[in-house]
Amino acid sequence: MIKVNGKDINEHNKPEKNKIVHERNDISYADGNFDSGYQNWSEYEAAVKRGDEISPPIVKNRVDPNQKYKFNVDKALDSIDLTFSDYTPSKEAIEFFILIRLVMGEEPELKNSKMHYFLVDLVFNKIKVEDYPFPDEIRSKIRLNPKKIAIIAARRSAKSTILTTYLPIYVAIKGLIPNFGSVMFWVSFGDSQQSGARVQANSIRDICEESEFCKTYFEKMRFTDEECEFTRKGSGKSSKRSFMFKVKGAAGGSIRGIRYKGERPNILTFDDIIKTEADANSVIIMSKLRSMIYSDAESAMSNRSKIIIINTPFNKKDPVYNALENGVWTPMCIPMCKEISLDLKKEDFVGSWEAMNNYDWAIERYHDAHYGDTLREFNQELMLRIASEEQKLIKKDQLQWYSRSQIEKNIAGYKIVGTTDYTASNSTDGDFSATMLWAVNHIGAWFLLDMSLKKEGIEEQYEHIFRMVQKYSLLGCSAIEVGIEVDGQQQLNIHALKSAMRLKNIYFSFSKQIGKPYGSEGFSRVGSSKHGHFMRVHPIFQNKKIYFPEELIGSPDMDELLEELNSVTYTSLTAIHDDGIDCVSAIGLLDIILPSMIGYSDDPIQENRIDNPVWKDMIFSKNNSDERVNSVIF
Repeated sequence: MIKVNGKDINEHNKPEKNKIVHERNDISYADGNFDSGYQNWSEYEAAVKRGDEISPPIVKNRVDPNQKYKFNVDKALDSIDLTFSDYTPSKEAIEFFILIRLVMGEEPELKNSKMHYFLVDLVFNKIKVEDYPFPDEIRSKIRLNPKKIAIIAARRSAKSTILTTYLPIYVAIKGLIPNFGSVMFWVSFGDSQQSGARVQANSIRDICEESEFCKTYFEKMRFTDEECEFTRKGSGKSSKRSFMFKVKGAAGGSIRGIRYKGERPNILTFDDIIKTEADANSVIIMSKLRSMIYSDAESAMSNRSKIIIINTPFNKKDPVYNALENGVWTPMCIPMCKEISLDLKKEDFVGSWEAMNNYDWAIERYHDAHYGDTLREFNQELMLRIASEEQKLIKKDQLQWYSRSQIEKNIAGYKIVGTTDYTASNSTDGDFSATMLWAVNHIGAWFLLDMSLKKEGIEEQYEHIFRMVQKYSLLGCSAIEVGIEVDGQQQLNIHALKSAMRLKNIYFSFSKQIGKPYGSEGFSRVGSSKHGHFMRVHPIFQNKKIYFPEELIGSPDMDELLEELNSVTYTSLTAIHDDGIDCVSAIGLLDIILPSMIGYSDDPIQENRIDNPVWKDMIFSKNNSDERVNSVIF
């Protein structure tokens, strides 16, 4: 037996005549500043560029994740158990779907999966960390925040149907959300008023207008393209029996000061507010969304509130993906299936909702994507991979590791070069500052000796290069060079560093850019994109000539660099940050004279060791000369 508001469901279904009102008009029953007149993101962006609209401050998304609760989407997807074997649906989630069946008047065409019950329980605050379909390593990083939930799920997973169609109907009937309390006012944003938002409202209207259950249960139902208003039967004030579901397009919209019957919204949802690659890569649009999600939303809502954002990801810089990983929101990611490949057998296929997306459908779509050159879109929309293994520029076997002690024993035989990507802001909310010191051998292999990759002030960031230079100078290095960017106000870095040299009595020279005259200092990034500059060093990775020290494994700086490298695709940089990438990219801009091979005794690259027979006879031949060795090598 299901009870609604304390009564047997059948008591509510007793037909009463002349009590049901269907309204189809454009009058808004909710008050406040909902709209600034833009129907889609393109209109809003154009208005900002014309100067007709003042957008929120355009800031780079540089929010550091909470390290204790940092949720790594890629690692979660690698290890997800789509059978949800550790999760048992709650009584409330089961009743939710039974109630929806009563509303629909029939069994759904496709059986709901366990994943759908999980999503409902997530909103009902019935999920514990141990219920998540991930190993303990991932679970230990999950923070459950009942007020903020961020979900990315594959297209065709019914995420929107359940959370912005079925759930509002459930709330209209029950007047509450379990473990949250009563709900009177819910505002939901789509990407635009003409598409996403209207679809949400009309989906609810179509179900409820055809539902015999709803016709007899509600005293009043009113529908427009923006509002779904319900009044439950009963005694007392209608305001205590009312529920408003208001939809708007996110483009240029505002939610400050909104009210329904004097009440602020309890629930706010953002459902697929990013629809296109162009929108996801627009700084103007992303700044507007960040402002809506992180500022406007909380200011507009009642003290008892819940924000739910639902999307399919485009890049790691978008605010939805960032919310998933930043350690503040309750996170969840659900791909179409555990894995897929051309040779995947049917018995090995594990899907999140196989009733909808079975093996035959999935493998056909994958074949179409693989041979139709749309694999990136397939992986993004169905597997939630911003950068799939096929798309990743840097493959796993191209990341080389070595023991730093091997280099330090013979450090005098290497050219020592520093690369930098300094910040121009003293704000810790700005860019990362990056400093890396490398040992370069005679064949152009680069060994990272030390690094700093963190948010720091202008003067503070300089300390790292002096610390590194001092350490390796004491170990016997001489003529250390450091690459410094000189574009715009960055040229002030050379002046500041020269002043600091005299104060600290620690000196190094400044590398020149390839193609610049001798005596010039610094390098310029003008003339190519960040991705373009990184492509200059990509061949070094392909040839396995970039090495990272084992001693830095697990450090926050190295973790950040690996995250950035792991997110480089053949067409773009998809990570939240790119400062480590820029620091590595400087390698391809510097004019470096490689050292001679003579003097090496313990090179970590096997083919360069002096006991390697390829080189041994040549190096120790009586007739050998430096010129002969260099001519062979180069």
